[in-house]
Amino acid sequence: MMTCSLTGSGLVVVLMAQSFAYLSKLCQIPCDDLPGSNAPQPVCKFCEKPFRRRRKDQIYCMTTCRQQAYQDRQKALKKAGS
Repeated sequence: MMTCSLTGSGLVVVLMAQSFAYLSKLCQIPCDDLPGSNAPQPVCKFCEKPFRRRRKDQIYCMTTCRQQAYQDRQKALKKAGS
C-alpha cells in the first residue's frame, strides 16, 4: 500500500471524468507524477525545466513563467502589427 507524502493517508484512488487517478482527494497528486512512474515528466514551455503538474493541462511550471510567456507573446504581436 502506498502512502500519500502530503497527507499521510493510504492509497485511495479517485477516478475523475478524464480517467485521471489521484492518491487521495485531499492532496490531488496525479499518479503520473509519482516517483517510479513511467510517464514522461512535463517540461515548462517557457523555461524548459521539468516540473510537477498540479493540473493535467498545466504547461508552465510557475505563474511567473506563464506571465512572462504572455508578455512575450503580446510584445511579438505589437511588433508584428507595427
